[in-house]
Amino acid sequence: MNFERKIKRKIDISKHYLEHSFHLRDDIKVILRLPIDFNIDEAFRIGQIVQGYAYAEDCLDDELQHYQFPVREGVSVTLELPLDLSSQEASRFSEFLASLPFC
Repeated sequence: MNFERKIKRKIDISKHYLEHSFHLRDDIKVILRLPIDFNIDEAFRIGQIVQGYAYAEDCLDDELQHYQFPVREGVSVTLELPLDLSSQEASRFSEFLASLPFC
């Protein structure tokens, strides 16, 4: 089988951000708008925070919640995550964040 991985990135030159999308579940896609110079330390820190939002697997509330995370002074990221985020989903998302930095 030939698998192709397609990554869509939209560059906003005027603001120096890249837009990334991550399919958390079949019906939930998380959109991230991150600075072009997003680094591994920032990715790790936000990933750790997201893992702290993981709830018990038996939580039945799949409502989405907006969270705002500071990346650095004057720069923040807003994520929309489900209230019933599992630890497995949080780990997958954290690993995705770690794969994004170019610096």
